[in-house]
Amino acid sequence: GAVELRAYDDELAITDPAAVLTYHTSSPPGDKASPAQREALREAIAERFQTGGGVFRVSKSVGLFVCRK
Repeated sequence: GAVELRAYDDELAITDPAAVLTYHTSSPPGDKASPAQREALREAIAERFQTGGGVFRVSKSVGLFVCRK
């Protein structure tokens, strides 16, 4: 019959740089990063937080399909 997409654009605002680093090093390929690579990632994250005013923003888009016969 009919299918409708209800989109919902949202944003995740992270204020803890350590949380971002932990996330990125908890699964491949970050979990196998060398100490030097981890430090480079930590520095990149710190720079992003600085340019973002202390917040790391992640856009996300989700949706729901409503289907009717």
